[in-house]
Amino acid sequence: MNPIDLSLALKSLADVAPEAVVSNMFVAQALLPYLGFDITEVKPSYRVGPSQSSPITDFAARKNRDDDVFSHTGKNPFLLVEVKKRTPCSSAASNQDYYEAVDQIRTQLLGDYCRSAQWGIITNSSWIQLFRKHGKVIFPATQRLELTLDNVNQIAKNLKERVENTERALTVAVYNNKGGVGKTTTVLNLGALLAFLGKKVLLVDFDYDQGNLTERMHKSVVEGSVYELLTGSQPGDLQKVLISKSYSIKLKNGQEKIVNLDLIPADKNMQLGDPGRQKVIPTYSLRDKLAFAIQNYDYILIDTPPGRHLTNRVALWAADVVLIPTEIMDVGSITGAKTVIEDHIPNVRKLKEAGSLPGELTAQTTTPVALPIFFNNVDMQSYKSFGAKVRDFLNQFIPCDLKPYFLPNDRYLPHCLPSFARIATVNFSSQSSQETKPAVFCHQYALNYYLALAREYFLQ
Repeated sequence: MNPIDLSLALKSLADVAPEAVVSNMFVAQALLPYLGFDITEVKPSYRVGPSQSSPITDFAARKNRDDDVFSHTGKNPFLLVEVKKRTPCSSAASNQDYYEAVDQIRTQLLGDYCRSAQWGIITNSSWIQLFRKHGKVIFPATQRLELTLDNVNQIAKNLKERVENTERALTVAVYNNKGGVGKTTTVLNLGALLAFLGKKVLLVDFDYDQGNLTERMHKSVVEGSVYELLTGSQPGDLQKVLISKSYSIKLKNGQEKIVNLDLIPADKNMQLGDPGRQKVIPTYSLRDKLAFAIQNYDYILIDTPPGRHLTNRVALWAADVVLIPTEIMDVGSITGAKTVIEDHIPNVRKLKEAGSLPGELTAQTTTPVALPIFFNNVDMQSYKSFGAKVRDFLNQFIPCDLKPYFLPNDRYLPHCLPSFARIATVNFSSQSSQETKPAVFCHQYALNYYLALAREYFLQ
């Protein structure tokens, strides 16, 4: 049992308290010690970058390593904490401080000195929220939680468990309600690029109607084994059906590099899991059956079918974030992306919320989170020449509250991949053999394009 009683710290605070008081009495003296950080493992007023103009977060923390005492070196922080003045949880001032703190913690976590940081906390002692960082991706790991004398210790205990058991993998569903926008291309080439960079990658082919991802990796679509594991007809997890593919890549210096990709293949019998068929696949099943992979992979990429099927809900439930390929000036793919963001994702969150216990502290009701869209199969010359037209086109179809997903800011359009990087077969033929390989392994241009995509969204 933790000897620190956070309720005593809360009780000592007035209903309205300055930020300095909250920082000292609640965060420094109570919360951070409760989370397991002693005074030598905490650095207050931590500048997150080398420039004097770099933001300063209220606290940074990391466990000491041998002679590397964090309070002395300040290197490689693990957790950042942004503090606000204490006000009643439902007040307008509290809400304003909350949104300001969200923006601040996101900016701070991406600081040059914070590449190692994996968690962020914002709090004013009336509420608290935990954020997860994986590379460049930042998403809420909990909702904003109101703190009371009765629940503060339990909430802090749950936060501590989450932070101490940080998941290695980021699970990404690649999805658009419209077909033909390059989802399979993206999964294969992005996954191959990340594996080439030394990341351990698991691909999941959840498009059972097509099975293109499985076939492009020269593996066979299965019949029944994935479906039986997901429905519980067969005990065990999806590691039972995992298959591996090795690619031999010749580097510029003449050396050979072996790149490995793991795959959960498509299963033709997955259609039996749709409502009205045999045994319905529980929406939580994929997340549960991928538990073996969470600490063994850096990235799990899920290829999904178009439309609104049960399998898409299952895939979205399993995902931390959703990457949405679209096509430029294509109404169908733009509105398909809009539907995913404002309809499909919120519905999955509601399903999670309905299935969670009161007060349960999980990521269930905060994930998945949509990443900004990107344009696939773009004519680069037109893209650069008609940027204003593209913005006008998006403004016509996208409501204001969704603009950040389609127009990152007033100056920039979404990231794009040129048409050269997307080809109908997803592969280029290797000149040295009859084997086909992902485009990123066969052409420098394709490698550069998908590297730019990975850096834009995932790699810090």
